[in-house]
Amino acid sequence: MKNDKLAIAIPTYNRARILKENLSYMMDEIKKYNIPIYISDDSDNNDTLMVVNELKTIYEYIYYYKNKPSLGHDKNCFFTLNLPSEDHIWYLGDSVIIEKGTIFLVLELLKKAKYDFVVTNHKGRNLNIASKLFIDAKDVFSDLAWHLTLSGVTIYRKKIIENYKVKGIYKNFPQTSIILNSISENCNLYYIHDAISFVNKNKVSYWNKNTFETFAKDWFIFIDSLPSFYTKIEKKQVIKSHSLHTEIFGIRSLVKYNLLGYLNIKEYMKYHKYINAASHLNKSLIILITILPTKLIEFVLKYKA
Repeated sequence: MKNDKLAIAIPTYNRARILKENLSYMMDEIKKYNIPIYISDDSDNNDTLMVVNELKTIYEYIYYYKNKPSLGHDKNCFFTLNLPSEDHIWYLGDSVIIEKGTIFLVLELLKKAKYDFVVTNHKGRNLNIASKLFIDAKDVFSDLAWHLTLSGVTIYRKKIIENYKVKGIYKNFPQTSIILNSISENCNLYYIHDAISFVNKNKVSYWNKNTFETFAKDWFIFIDSLPSFYTKIEKKQVIKSHSLHTEIFGIRSLVKYNLLGYLNIKEYMKYHKYINAASHLNKSLIILITILPTKLIEFVLKYKA
């Protein structure tokens, strides 16, 4: 009999091979606890269906949905979260893997209380926070908002999803909007430090060519649109916190974007308001990296090597 306390829900888009690797890695623990898996496929091919059919020969509780036409990232998030009927839903990005032993830790935690949200740790995030219950939404906002952008670190209570009415502007961050809007009314979120996920090493990011659109402009607009419960000063700090913790707009990253041709003066001028707000670097340094000739950067890197 499938587990009625926890389900895994995965939105996916053209990552059949990675999805197979991920589920194969997690399968022993998934089977041990009979965790149902719901897959919402936005792909433009049938590769994921073939993978699902293969995995269903060894595990029966896999439920597959093909979106025709595709829903797109944001709508597929809400659709995927609404698929399971189980008490809690682990919303897992199609490139994210749950570390062995983590499902056990989460199930043990859910035996103790029905948390609205359970947030896990993630390799490479360097979260220096001990396991604890957050009851103040302002603490979640300042400490975890940046982390909650990752599709794979949050388990949602089914009742929250059922009662949630889509609010505000959330482009590219629907999974985060549910949390930050909901806890502003009532905060009941548990962070479990020893429960860990990690990203498949073969992942190629969807966002590479749209980094400034997504993690500068859309991130800025999303945080800025949240309820006035979060002050303007708090929002300003949180907007920078994503880059501060992930280095997505740090020196190394901006140099890389320059070398790849993603960052130039035209691109900077298009997004300068958002890049300056989102990056933790000084504006002058950002501009310097932007205008440096690619050949000069390559020479300096080669010389340092």
